[in-house]
This record gives sequence, C-alpha cells and structure tokens, in this order.
Amino acid sequence: MKKLFLSFLLFILIAKNTYSAPCYGSKMPEKGQIFFGIQNYTVMKRYLDKDYGNIDSMQEFILISYGLLDWLTLDLKGGAGRIIHHSPIGAEKRYPTFMAGGYGLRINLYEKEKIKTVLGLHHISVHPYSIEINNTKYKAVLDNWQVSLLASCRFNKITPYIGIKFSRMDYINWIDGQRKLKKSEPDKNLGCVIGMDIPINKHLWFNVECQMIDVTAIATSLNFHF
Repeated sequence: MKKLFLSFLLFILIAKNTYSAPCYGSKMPEKGQIFFGIQNYTVMKRYLDKDYGNIDSMQEFILISYGLLDWLTLDLKGGAGRIIHHSPIGAEKRYPTFMAGGYGLRINLYEKEKIKTVLGLHHISVHPYSIEINNTKYKAVLDNWQVSLLASCRFNKITPYIGIKFSRMDYINWIDGQRKLKKSEPDKNLGCVIGMDIPINKHLWFNVECQMIDVTAIATSLNFHF
C-alpha cells in the first residue's frame, strides 16, 4: 500500500507543478493519534520573477496533525497572515492581516533506530485584507507550495533534521478587479531546510526551522499531544 501511495503521489507531482511552507520536521503521530500546536511562519524575503520585486509575509496558525497510518500523516492548519509586496523601485503595498490556512501530507519513507527520512507535500494560502491607494483597489493572495525530503537523527532528547525542498510562492493580485499572477523567481525554486525538535516534557515539544536559498524564512511552533 505504501508503494502504491508513493507512486500515486509521484504521478501528481509530475502531472502538475508543485510549488514554500514549513516542513514540520520528522516527528509524526502514530495511526489514530493527534498532534496539536501553534505556529509562526515568517518569510523575510522571496524574490518574484522578472521585474516584480519581492514579498514578505508573517503567518500565525493553529496546527492539527493526524496519523492516517503509522507512516502517513495529514497536516492541517488555520489562522491569519499578512503580505507586503516590495516593488523594484522601492514602493510597498502592505496588505493587513486576515485569513490564512494550509494542508499537507508527510510520509515516513525510512526509519531505523535513531535515523528517519520523511517526504512532505504542503500548501499555504494567505488571504489578507484588500487595500485602496489613490482610489485604486488592490487585493492579494499568497499561494505557497512545497515538496520536501528530510533526514533526522535523534541525539539524546534533541532531534535535528536537514533536508532539501522544491517550492514555489506565487503572488496573485487584483488591481480594480483585474487579476495578475506574479510567480516566484524560477531559478530559486530549490532550497534547503535545517531544523530541530526540542522536547519540553513527555507531551510537549518545541520546533524551530530555518529555510534558505529559495526563500529566507523561519518557522517556530509549540506542539503537544495527550
């Protein structure tokens, strides 16, 4: 079943462009188990294609991860986020905080003793409030996709991980109702991630994750299970 699922997932990735989101790390719930958490994801800079400049975003989420199988996890999140678009000439458009959400899957590819590898597919969509500048209405959506491959090794209580990821972060905006899609810079879709899970007690742990090359971003979360 695991091989069949992986084949189906590979077909989806080839058939459709997969586009950055937090990778969550390698700690996954067992079948029927639920993890909860609160997360901050701060994107300091993501360059857009051509002469569109760059964007940054801050997002706050409530997290729920459910173990569909011992090797397959469903990740869900809901919360709020904002977007700032920086044009090449220095002008900014600041879209105030409003709704954001995301979903994804993680697959435990290999696990033996302290070593673990995890394949992830995650998506985030941010829908801030619209703004009006000089009687012109601007609306924006941040569409953020990612495929990641992580490897972790448990040292005593701390579990650091490192990985690679393919991501795309599109800035979709409307100017007086006219839709424009501004893709992220295609030469920087491949990036790397470094993070770790730090236990606080038996049921509570802290996760921190840094993302580089494709995007400059950091994710932190406080997680627990019963």
